[in-house]
Amino acid sequence: MEHVYKAALYLRLSKDDTATCGSIKKESNSIASQRDLVKRIFAIRFATCS
Repeated sequence: MEHVYKAALYLRLSKDDTATCGSIKKESNSIASQRDLVKRIFAIRFATCS
């Protein structure tokens, strides 16, 4: 029987994430780092399950 898992990313925003440059919102380094870290963890974890 095959198990199907669902996962979601949770990235915590800070005041830096609301900084704007003109009318364009910029992504902070902390959000980019969090996203990269979580994606790498998911890739490693779920690559070893198959």
